[in-house]
Amino acid sequence: RENLNNSDYDVKTLASACGYTQRNLNRILQKATGLTLVKIVLEIRLQKAYEYIVNNSYSSINEIMFETGFNSRPYFYKKFKERFGIKPGILKKKYA
Repeated sequence: RENLNNSDYDVKTLASACGYTQRNLNRILQKATGLTLVKIVLEIRLQKAYEYIVNNSYSSINEIMFETGFNSRPYFYKKFKERFGIKPGILKKKYA
């Protein structure tokens, strides 16, 4: 979570910081959660974005997107809608 807003912080760096290779950490996490390391990182980022939206922590979706480590607006919108079933802008209007 310390590097949540760092879009360059990748799973290889995360695994290394945990003292594992990317492959080993991925295997451990997938066995424990059923999710790959990439999906876990994505889930954490999306959950934080959702929290920022419902708490009105930032004035724009772009700020939230960058604060949670997304640098592609289409990718963020696609993944957010897939995960929560609602577009981030619509959710933001709901809690404005």
